[in-house]
This record gives sequence, structure tokens and C-alpha cells, in this order.
Amino acid sequence: INESLLLFSNIIKDKHLTIENNIDEKIVVFVDYNMINSLFRNLISNSIKFSKQKSKIIIDSKPIELNTSFVEISINDNGIGIDDKLKKYIFKFNKKVIRRGSNNEIGSGLGLILCKEFVQKNGGKIWVESKLGTGSTFRFTVPLATALKETADRNL
Repeated sequence: INESLLLFSNIIKDKHLTIENNIDEKIVVFVDYNMINSLFRNLISNSIKFSKQKSKIIIDSKPIELNTSFVEISINDNGIGIDDKLKKYIFKFNKKVIRRGSNNEIGSGLGLILCKEFVQKNGGKIWVESKLGTGSTFRFTVPLATALKETADRNL
């Protein structure tokens, strides 16, 4: 996350965005580093692209109550949002979704298709909650490394 934020620091500054990173640093996940790094880059880039000037992006984590093997990560912005019709297609390869960001930046939607693939390859799920005009929250789950260790310990 910090690598992605550093990569986009100039754009964040130009749009006068506030980034609130609430990820618990004690969380250790069992994922492919390159895939998750790319996932964060894409989701953070999209949040920046579609955020309004002087708004806030919140990156957060929370345990999943009924499943201690996974953690849920969310990236929330107060941007332009996504209408319900478009939400149906943003993770689908067979529909082209081209949108303009808050400063007229172009988004092709291909990055979200990759995000879905990367999350699924790491055993998780991804979804979006959004309302047109008020922003979006992209959420995904990834396996905790501690759950993997507990499973291995039980099998010994």
C-alpha cells in the first residue's frame, strides 16, 4: 500500500487528496506479492482518478467475523461513484467499460478485470459498493497467513 501511495504521491498532491491508511500492520496475509501489489496499485489509482478535488480516500482492514481465515480490505473514496447499471459490468471481460475520471482522465475498466482475477487466484473475493455522485468502496478478501499456520499445526 505504501509503495502505491508513494508512486501516486504527485497526483495525490495535485488533487489535494487526503489518504487515510488504517490497515493494521500486524495483519499478515498469504498472497502472491506481485499480484497483490498490482491490485493495490490499480484500486488506489482508480480511487485517485475518480475522486473529487480535496476529498478523502480511506484504506481499511477488518477481520471477517464468521471466517477467521480471511481479512477484508476496503478502499473507499468520495468520488463520482458508479451507477447501478454500470456496476453489473465492471468486473466482466465481455463488456467494455470506459469512464472519465473527475479531471477527465480515461479509465478503460481493464484493470478491474485483472483485480478480480488476482483476488480469485489468491483465494479471495472482490466486490464494489457505490452510489453515483457520492463515491465507491471496493472490498476484497485475502487469506490470513495465521490461518494457514493454524491449519498446518492441526495437521501435524
